[in-house]
Amino acid sequence: MGFLKMSQLMSNFSRGLLAFVLCMLPARMALACGEWSLQDEERGQSVQFYIRSTFLQLGARAPGEPPHNRILLMEGDSAEKLHTEAGGRPQLSLAGTTLQLHGKAVGELRGSELRLGRAVYQILISRTPQIPADSDNPQGRWLVEVRRGEQRVAHGRAMAMCLGGALQRDDTEQEVEVRRRVTYYLAWRELLSRGWSVARPGATSATATPSAQRAAPQQP
Repeated sequence: MGFLKMSQLMSNFSRGLLAFVLCMLPARMALACGEWSLQDEERGQSVQFYIRSTFLQLGARAPGEPPHNRILLMEGDSAEKLHTEAGGRPQLSLAGTTLQLHGKAVGELRGSELRLGRAVYQILISRTPQIPADSDNPQGRWLVEVRRGEQRVAHGRAMAMCLGGALQRDDTEQEVEVRRRVTYYLAWRELLSRGWSVARPGATSATATPSAQRAAPQQP
């Protein structure tokens, strides 16, 4: 009888452990794909990109503190298919050179030039000279600078993520991915951020816009 109880306990423990591992796996995979930050100098905030989630950060994050304030949820298994979703539906996407919000044209991306209404941005991307072209380490491989006229709006050191499980992709596709991530952030900044306030850890997000609320789950 004791042996049967012990076997049952071990079986329940194994199932619980498996469930825990399966729950943690997406977050661990996201972290394994890396992260990078864009410093928005004009607004005094930092934007953190993970493979799926984009977070807004004001000030320094304490060691070990998880990211919060997710503003965008990105989906797509390749750079060309990368888009954002909110409430399970497409939000920001690119159809050719046309930037769309909920399927309606709101801007245009041609080469490095992004037009959002009257605002015209240059998203300049170049390879970090200190990292050899054949390096297996993608962290900080790309230098990013966002300019509006003569003013530098934002800058950062970017990397391509493992979209579709691919760790190694050619430079052209990596650059497309990085530029799209920055494009969607700038579109959020111009079109969706009004009335959105940064929530502190443990605080509610009642003041967030509906689009930000729909993208609220906090796993990277």
